[in-house]
Amino acid sequence: MHQPLIVIVDDDLSFLEFTKDVLEDAGYNVRCCQDMAAAYDVIRTQRPDLILLDLHLSKGLRNEGKVLLDLLRATPILAHIPVIICSGDRAFLAAKGERLQKKGCLVLPKPFELPMLFDLIDRALGSAPKERSQGERVVP
Repeated sequence: MHQPLIVIVDDDLSFLEFTKDVLEDAGYNVRCCQDMAAAYDVIRTQRPDLILLDLHLSKGLRNEGKVLLDLLRATPILAHIPVIICSGDRAFLAAKGERLQKKGCLVLPKPFELPMLFDLIDRALGSAPKERSQGERVVP
């Protein structure tokens, strides 16, 4: 049985570790990246089923995540990969959420509850919702 590969791109190490553990416990393969260059390399070589992307990565350009998203959408072999934008910048998401959705992204503001994350993953992967025992834990 195919275990979907999810790449998480975020500069917050604690977020990466927690989210990786939760997703692996749910049966996903997970790769984590903290910057645009590493993320693009992993995405290009491993072609994940889904990307969780923070738009504001502190290592490098402020909008490094947006630059990565634009690069992915401009690369034909990567443009189809679903992306969930996962950001704590609620003002940015409110202002640009519709534009991100037009680029084929789902939007998940931080902090969020795990059922919200899993609902978006199910939607992005086109799979039926699964029973999970993660409860209402909040991810920072």
